Amino acid sequence: MSLKHTEVKQDFHKMELINVSYLIAIFLVFGICNGINLTFSHQQATPANDNVCGILRCQQSVNKQIASVLAVEIVDVARRGTKLLSVSVLTSHQPRTDSTVILKQSHFSTDGATVELFFRSKKDCAEGEFLCEVRFISSSFSVESVLTVTRPAGQNLPVQAVLNNFVEKLEDLLSSQSQRINESLESFQKLVKSDILCPNNILKSQWKLAFRGTAGINKSMYSAYKDGTGIPVHVESGCQQLDSSLPCTHHYRNNDILDNWGTIDEVAFVLYKNNTKVKHVLFDGSGSTYLNWFDRNRVKDSSWTDLKTKPANYFSIIGETTPSYNGRKFFINHSYNGCPNDIGWFVAIDNQNGVCPWEQNEALPVFLYAQGNEAVKWTAGKTSRADVLAIFVRYFNIP
Repeated sequence: MSLKHTEVKQDFHKMELINVSYLIAIFLVFGICNGINLTFSHQQATPANDNVCGILRCQQSVNKQIASVLAVEIVDVARRGTKLLSVSVLTSHQPRTDSTVILKQSHFSTDGATVELFFRSKKDCAEGEFLCEVRFISSSFSVESVLTVTRPAGQNLPVQAVLNNFVEKLEDLLSSQSQRINESLESFQKLVKSDILCPNNILKSQWKLAFRGTAGINKSMYSAYKDGTGIPVHVESGCQQLDSSLPCTHHYRNNDILDNWGTIDEVAFVLYKNNTKVKHVLFDGSGSTYLNWFDRNRVKDSSWTDLKTKPANYFSIIGETTPSYNGRKFFINHSYNGCPNDIGWFVAIDNQNGVCPWEQNEALPVFLYAQGNEAVKWTAGKTSRADVLAIFVRYFNIP
């Protein structure tokens, strides 16, 4: 299906119907390309199956565009945009509390998410029209969302017919969902511009989260990364996501990846602050080990524009090894000129007994980074602290 470019105005209530059609068509195509699967299947309502007449299933797997699923929301379009369910890794909320809608399953993992709702209402099973929104961390490491719509089994319509039917109810839906839809459209437009929507390159596998470092938990990040020291067998679910608002008191180490490094194609080193990506460095992972990929000669792309051109006296995971300075890990530094004049890009401060004032902190680790596009003085330059340090890997995928 071809789509015409349409400028979407901020005032959704005055949007022309033709523009609305294109907007929803975009969301539908976006859903198809990202592999979101929303189905409604009829059941014979009997006492044996608790009088369930239909099952709505929304499923999203991680893929080339989606690194990690954060949350799922389901809306009943036929009931003027009534929200049926909002569920994330650790929380679940059902605004519609009558006994005709039952949350049967809500499962999140590193492979994706699956949500199932059971319906007892014959009206829902016969006339329902449902929208599922999935929020996720994209392959460009930003928070995105995707939407798709379905009708009960046996009433599946061609895309254009679904759009025509959906438009009739859209204005009511937009009144409560306009901000979310606008954000989703902006995310979609970014994906289109970055040429990662429905890519033709099928030789790249999806990004996998190999490690997440959590700031301020007073546990060594370097030891956790190197051999899992300090990480329990069962780490909190929040530590396996990138949302820093979720409870997490540990680092997360994907042992399957780090202990079996294998055929890694690329490695992404990403910093998040307030749930927003602030810096990244993309590395060539071919022929590397889990301890030596973090190397200047492997840098393919970076938020810091001078990272590949300005000399560095340290660029490694182990960082500074001199006893007085050995708390400087994942260290990317330009030069030493005495503490007030030390210049660099990033350091994970892993020791409370640092020599310089800029590395003396109460709660460790600290993920200190240069805010601008170039290296800065650690003491007097414009620096900031990230909440989360994430390492993603992507494998060679040979057909």
